Amino acid sequence: MVVISHARILLLDDFDNIRHSVPQNAIYGLTSLGHEAVVLFFVLSGYWVGGSAMRKIKRSRFLWVSYLVDRLVRLWVVLIPALILTALVGVVGHALFADFAVQAGGPYQRDSTVLGFIGNALFLGAILVPTFGTNTPLWSLGYEFWMYILGPLVLLIFTASKYRAMIYGLCTAAAAFLVGVPVFEYLPIWMAGLLIAHLQPRLVTVALKLTPLALTTIRLGALFVSLAVAIAGRTVLHLPTWLSDFVFAVPVIALLASIVPDVGVHNKRTSPLRQFSLLAHSSFSLYAIHMPILLLFVSALGITEGRRWPSDAPHWCYLLLVVGTVVVLGWLFAQLTEKHTNRVRSGAKNAFRLK
Repeated sequence: MVVISHARILLLDDFDNIRHSVPQNAIYGLTSLGHEAVVLFFVLSGYWVGGSAMRKIKRSRFLWVSYLVDRLVRLWVVLIPALILTALVGVVGHALFADFAVQAGGPYQRDSTVLGFIGNALFLGAILVPTFGTNTPLWSLGYEFWMYILGPLVLLIFTASKYRAMIYGLCTAAAAFLVGVPVFEYLPIWMAGLLIAHLQPRLVTVALKLTPLALTTIRLGALFVSLAVAIAGRTVLHLPTWLSDFVFAVPVIALLASIVPDVGVHNKRTSPLRQFSLLAHSSFSLYAIHMPILLLFVSALGITEGRRWPSDAPHWCYLLLVVGTVVVLGWLFAQLTEKHTNRVRSGAKNAFRLK
């Protein structure tokens, strides 16, 4: 959804410039949800990462060193090569295509300095330094990392002894002061995913009491409401971004809560979703590199803000071809980076003598 949203913005005419019809309005609405997809990801991250940390805290097995090694390896294995690729694409784009400078000089160019590289590698992009080069989507990576830090800190405040809880409270305040209010605003959304992980046993009990038809109806209803709220918040209500995100998160949380009872239940080899979910093995890589590559493609095609494709069937097919190519490149990038996460993580843990 993020890649399609960015591709549509870069390649096709703005919504205000097209001939409006129900199909056009619907397709523009559905392809404008890249930001909402990131919000959905924050909820999922809270469920997976926050839920894992919560279970370890409950069993008194949570170790900051081990936790940080897990999180940093997972992010850096992809992020560092993505930052290098962003720099290389910037050099190639400026050297080969005059239009790249036009695109990169607009809203997609930030800081291409060494300081910008280091700041983004330390997850401070869009927080203390601009996002690096043309890779504007990296803003969410910095937010994500600091939710990894703030989430367990908040949990430990309520589970640790009085003295340690005070220390964790001071650490939380210091981290919040460092990253600022915009990052902290997303913490409740991330923590909502963690809450779903906490409630999962009860959700399974409730789901078992429902008929398959009732459960399917709830899921489809939550999905429909999530899409309707996302599109309405962006195109009709024109809510502030933070408020729109919170409103959108409500049906998303309900949707996730209705789905998690099935996690781990279906046969992994035969479930249709299992085959589709194989894309998850390269989704982080795709997210981390898609914008610089899209801008390079756009420049090679000679497309600029005032000279974009019309919204018709042939050009939507061209757009899907571009998106498909970027997805393949993301998969190839993942074979060099993301695929080796477990091996690098094991090596790092062995170096620190961690289990």
